Amino acid sequence: LQWIVGVYHQRVHSGLDMSPLAKWELGILGDGEKQAGSGIPSVHPYPERLRLVFLPYTERTVQRGGIVWDHIAYYSEEIRHWIGAKKNGASRNFKIRRDPRDISELFFLDPDRNDYITVPYLDKSHPSVSLWEWNAAKKHAQETGQSKLNEEAIFAAWERMGEIAENAAKETKRT
Repeated sequence: LQWIVGVYHQRVHSGLDMSPLAKWELGILGDGEKQAGSGIPSVHPYPERLRLVFLPYTERTVQRGGIVWDHIAYYSEEIRHWIGAKKNGASRNFKIRRDPRDISELFFLDPDRNDYITVPYLDKSHPSVSLWEWNAAKKHAQETGQSKLNEEAIFAAWERMGEIAENAAKETKRT
């Protein structure tokens, strides 16, 4: 990031005959003579919606147990009326998104509202974890002989990994 912002954007680019930063400023502000600038773009009226549309998504059905993504069940009363929904005789899929930095909730695109509904873990006792922690916990569960991966086994592996890291930190400090 520092190299991009501090070096690349400051250097003259052969295709532009100026630095990328200077080209951006010219496009936004103009030069007062030959080129009019487009002006500073307005702030998006719904910044949270804008953030959500850039998150990774998948499509899932809504079952009695809620929505399952990556072995984790999510549920909210707000999605209850979509349980078992059909479209043209087949199970209806809905677009859902998840922030990889915190997978403790999904964002369900409600087609009636055309807006996102936040859907938390079904089991609210589970801690917030990132997708990277979750994937590491799944791998740890498999490596320690867990034959059937499910939500409980993976969260148990996540807790064991935390204990291992805590013990290693204590041992390092003691040493």
